[in-house]
Amino acid sequence: MNQENQTFFTGRRRAFIAMGGVLLMLFILGGRGAIFGLFYVAEHHAADQIKVDELFQAASTASKATIAFKRQVQEWKDILLRGSKAEDFKTYSDAFHLQNDQVGTMLRRLSEIEPQGQRADVDQMILEHAGLVERYLGALGDRRLLSHREAEQIDHELRGIDRAFTERLDTYTADINQRYALLKEAKDKEDLERYQQLERFNLGIMAFGVVLVLVLLLWFRQSSSR
Repeated sequence: MNQENQTFFTGRRRAFIAMGGVLLMLFILGGRGAIFGLFYVAEHHAADQIKVDELFQAASTASKATIAFKRQVQEWKDILLRGSKAEDFKTYSDAFHLQNDQVGTMLRRLSEIEPQGQRADVDQMILEHAGLVERYLGALGDRRLLSHREAEQIDHELRGIDRAFTERLDTYTADINQRYALLKEAKDKEDLERYQQLERFNLGIMAFGVVLVLVLLLWFRQSSSR
């Protein structure tokens, strides 16, 4: 009887050891798989985020260029409307040049940010903007103030020359903002899919572990009843 009990307890101990070993291996494999999955998701997210951030920077820069150019046009109008005094002429002229520098800086930055395929459009806008400014400044010449008649003549000559460029810049800004929105949506969707895959993997490991434990328990119970 003692021999039978000893055999029974020995078999039971071996079964527990086997079950513990299997569970430990399952835990290690599952942990390694989860860690690898997290690194995989994080690595791809970081790479995607770089692309999204670059396009966001480009969209933000385009918006700043658009705002600066519209302010520049407004400063030009103020020169014509309020430049009859030398002091006011200088104030609005300085503001015009300040916005001009802002537009130029933003457009050059866009040319550096944009990929090769879209860079030609930005470079063309840089040339168009420089041409507009040349016409504006050429109409003023060396004047330090404007009479009402001079202002009317210049306005009649140059009125509306900014419209084509404004429309082109607005269209470009809307396009790059749409590209940013679409890219961000696509990358967010890819991130979600990767996290869902990782979640399914972890659930699969857990389900496999539960099934394995149940099988071992059933085997242990059958062995004990013999």
